[in-house]
Amino acid sequence: MKPSPLKLLRFVILLSVVTVAVAFVIQNSSRSVLLTLDLGFWGVQTKDPVTVPALMGASLLTGLFLAGSWGVRVKMKTKNTIRDLKKELWKQSLEESGEL
Repeated sequence: MKPSPLKLLRFVILLSVVTVAVAFVIQNSSRSVLLTLDLGFWGVQTKDPVTVPALMGASLLTGLFLAGSWGVRVKMKTKNTIRDLKKELWKQSLEESGEL
């Protein structure tokens, strides 16, 4: 079976992104940073340095979690709206048929 051009394009893009990510991790594995948050009236800093790839990975996972949570929330809201509309449509059909 010959893969479709779209699947092949997706594979090439995925392979490119993974290659760049692996190169980034290899090149920056020895670099580390101290994380600091200074709000003017309150500040905090990490005790130990954090490696750049670990920081990027944590940021990626946090973003995926937040986006996934948002998506689940939107899906649940949409599902509830659809359920409510179906109930309303059912009631209207019963009223029109004289069964209610």
